[in-house]
Amino acid sequence: MEPIWVRPDVAIAIQRSLTTPGSLEGRCDPRLLEAALARPSGLRNSLKPPSLPRLAAAYSTGILSNRPFARDNARMAFIIAAMFLYMNGVKLTASQEDRALTFRSLSEGVLSEEPLAQWFEWNTAPR
Repeated sequence: MEPIWVRPDVAIAIQRSLTTPGSLEGRCDPRLLEAALARPSGLRNSLKPPSLPRLAAAYSTGILSNRPFARDNARMAFIIAAMFLYMNGVKLTASQEDRALTFRSLSEGVLSEEPLAQWFEWNTAPR
């Protein structure tokens, strides 16, 4: 079954809702965002379809490597991955502290996509 994907317009709306109206913080490069959001769907074309947690990790690393937003890319990387999982019937079970530490490590380059995918596998459950 094909997952429900995060659309660019939804990601932009979420990011804008987190910023002060009219500020530069809400700016986004649509090409970089589309490339970041296309990353997980590209993985679906492999011989062995990846798990939803693996696709969530691809969303997060795509956002953090492309940096499409003027600010808050780490926060958006988490929000988009969590929203993707939720839309597809999966909830995050990690504590707020663990989430913050994990995504700080990801944004600092300490954590890469594969360990993040494993973290999502360990910290998710069906809704």
